[in-house]
Amino acid sequence: MKEKSFYFYRLFGEPAAEWQGTDLPLGPPQARRVFALLLIEAGRPVPSDRIIDELWGETPPVSAKVQIQGLISGLRRALRSPRGEQPILTRGAAYQLDARPEDTDAGRFTCLAARGRELLARDRHREAARNFRDALELLRGPVLTGIPAAAEVVARWEEERLSLLEDKAEAKLGLGEHDRLVPELRDLLTAAPFRERVCGLLMTALARAGRVAEALDVYAAWRRRLVDELGVEPSPSIRSLQCEILSDGQGMTAREYPAYQEPAVPSQLPPGIPDFVGRDTLIADLLAELRRGDGRETPPVVLLTGAGGIGKSSLAIRLAHQVADDYPDGRLFAALRGTTDEPRTRRPCSPDSCARSAFRPTGSRPTSTTTPASSAAWSTIAACCSSSTTPPVRPSCGRCCPPAVAAR
Repeated sequence: MKEKSFYFYRLFGEPAAEWQGTDLPLGPPQARRVFALLLIEAGRPVPSDRIIDELWGETPPVSAKVQIQGLISGLRRALRSPRGEQPILTRGAAYQLDARPEDTDAGRFTCLAARGRELLARDRHREAARNFRDALELLRGPVLTGIPAAAEVVARWEEERLSLLEDKAEAKLGLGEHDRLVPELRDLLTAAPFRERVCGLLMTALARAGRVAEALDVYAAWRRRLVDELGVEPSPSIRSLQCEILSDGQGMTAREYPAYQEPAVPSQLPPGIPDFVGRDTLIADLLAELRRGDGRETPPVVLLTGAGGIGKSSLAIRLAHQVADDYPDGRLFAALRGTTDEPRTRRPCSPDSCARSAFRPTGSRPTSTTTPASSAAWSTIAACCSSSTTPPVRPSCGRCCPPAVAAR
């Protein structure tokens, strides 16, 4: 496995390189253009002939290759880390920026967008909206600001931005946020007046908010503009949407989509030990297991076993705190009361009572130990501690199950 990189590269806004959060100087304008080209193709070799074409077009100077070598040498000096690393590799007659998708804002944007669309297709609107929001926050400005860039590169990323704004609006519609979306969608339609999906989303938001007349006016104005300026008629899909609104079709009335309110997020984890030391390797291995993305519907469960007093519960709580941000809908804690030094009057917590206690703050009633109601829509963690035997914990139908269980 490749060691974690301390570099981070920005394609959005002015192209930039960082080392552990500190900006690195890229040098003169020509060097910045070379860096931008390598960044666009991050992880892939860029032939020197292509760099020459990018800088000088059809009339390169005789010394073009020597100048390219000088620019690359300058970039390597500028990007050299305090540990002596430098990320620009030579690949024959080509150069390559040694960067993985997670090392660039464009790569992170693409991963978040793909994950959000996957969640949206599964009607997990809240999680999808969060992924879209996080992706859009990476956009500090138009791609490669201040750098002459190929028109197709700029157009591609502008299309990605608009598509993601549409996806985010669709996710929020699924959450019942139609009233809040109307101004946002009006602005988006003004900025991109011929985008049919934006027009359809605005019509849907207005109709679900009970503003049917306004929804039909939006369609009429959009159709007029389409016919007058482009000479084409709207597609069958948006005409069908107009008919659905006219007929008060299913999913188009305000009563079916009550105003969405963000639910309270339970947070039951006890404080971690401030001076927790040691077990670094074990913690790293456990975090890798808990965060392993292999397409499973349910997250993994980690069972910690060992003699009493060696720190199993402290480790479980520490792990739960470290992955808490991956489970934004709640952090639960259950003391199973199964240790041999518990008073005899306190019996070990049964699976049913543990489930009822854990899910009470979420407003849900578990129908059984393994299938808590509504858990398929949650992204919640639980830490279960102090059990004298392996507790009967199994993943639920959603993403709500204990990532860490401590037992003797």
